Amino acid sequence: MPKVIAQFPPRRRGIIFITTMWVVLILSALVLVYARAAGVEAQAAANRVSDAQAAAAEKAGEQFVLSQLDGSNGDAVKLTAIQGQQLQVGDGYFWLIRPSMDDAQHQTYDFGLIDECAKVNVNIAPPPLLAKLPFTGGDEASTVSDSIFDWRSPVRSASPDGAESDFYSSLKPPYQCKNGPLETTEELLLVKGVTPQVMYGADLNRNGVLEDGEQQEVGTPGNAQTGALNTAFNGSDASLGLWPYVTIYSKEPVLTADGKPRININTSVANLQVRNVFKGILPANKLAAVEAAITASQKGPGTERGPRQFSSTLQLFYDANLTTQEFDQISDLITTRRGKTASGLININTAPRAVIAALPGLQASDADALIAKRQAANSLDSIAWITEALPREKALAIAPLVTSRSFQYGADVVGVSGDGRSFKRVWIVVDTTTSPASIVYRRDLGMLGWPLDPAVRQSMRRGDGPGALRSGVIGL
Repeated sequence: MPKVIAQFPPRRRGIIFITTMWVVLILSALVLVYARAAGVEAQAAANRVSDAQAAAAEKAGEQFVLSQLDGSNGDAVKLTAIQGQQLQVGDGYFWLIRPSMDDAQHQTYDFGLIDECAKVNVNIAPPPLLAKLPFTGGDEASTVSDSIFDWRSPVRSASPDGAESDFYSSLKPPYQCKNGPLETTEELLLVKGVTPQVMYGADLNRNGVLEDGEQQEVGTPGNAQTGALNTAFNGSDASLGLWPYVTIYSKEPVLTADGKPRININTSVANLQVRNVFKGILPANKLAAVEAAITASQKGPGTERGPRQFSSTLQLFYDANLTTQEFDQISDLITTRRGKTASGLININTAPRAVIAALPGLQASDADALIAKRQAANSLDSIAWITEALPREKALAIAPLVTSRSFQYGADVVGVSGDGRSFKRVWIVVDTTTSPASIVYRRDLGMLGWPLDPAVRQSMRRGDGPGALRSGVIGL
């Protein structure tokens, strides 16, 4: 029987190895792709966590502001002294930033609440007062002040240097003059003569500090190309533009601190009310002097509009020969205003030098004298302390425009995550005339960029925390 030999297919050497290599290569590529996707997703998730943490820190800052202001009695000196620097909430932090009005070079950070009533209300202030505010660039001061007046005034005829719809309709794009009150301070940018340079000066990110890049933007001393800008900006109130000095939020109730109606000393029943209320508060001779002053005012020579009246409560202070301490005791109980609210009054206790100097009849030296006196005054409970810094005529000229109380506050809230990856920045305005206090305006300022020293976030990213700004000066 023949021998049978088995037949086997020829060996395919290397095919399994090559196939295995391809499988490993494909799997490796898939692993790399998935690993990269997972890394991206992890990074995105971390960013979302940081973003949420920064948003929560900023919201905490808003709630902090509301808690500090709720139930306040209008004492702006006390409220603006509240610290708002590097307050921790969870792993995040928040700051309340504001311009430092004590640093003429604007190289110092400052923190805390901003008194809106320390500013000039552009819906109320007359053009001469507006024209004295610090600004630079663009048109003349009279053009800006007259144009602001025309923008808010219902009268549709232009002031000598102002503008009405015929001017605005010639612009591209065209628009109409509002002829009504401004609803935000940013609305000023629609007004003739108010350019971004006039509005914000050199402070491009509106943090109250002129960083190196912002100073280079407007030039340096001696720069022939930008010398005009630098002369106006460098080391002056105008460096920050108009925005730190103007507002549309400033009003106070014509009520006593405990919510009761005040005595209007310009009414026929003022003496009867004064006699009933002031008995036990003032000595008998001073009470008699107050009554005599009120009687003399009502019997004095009048005008075609009626009998002469007190222009302000400070006139009673002079006519009755009161001391500042005596006037402090009664100032909250009296008024010369009709109606339930008084709008546009400037808090003389907290107003910056530039705003004080803009008041009618005052010069820079008067503003300096007032600031020096309020720093040394024993009491700021009323406006009577200004009589110790100004002559009678100047004190009476500004008295109808000033107050010693504030009920609206701004806060520039910056929240940052604990790892420094994300931040949120929001501007709010809080009204305290109601309880609880309420936010009446809110705007996201994140588009302006990180407003503090970059070293703060760099330190946080290293895990070293935010550090501390040395005396508020730029740099860690």
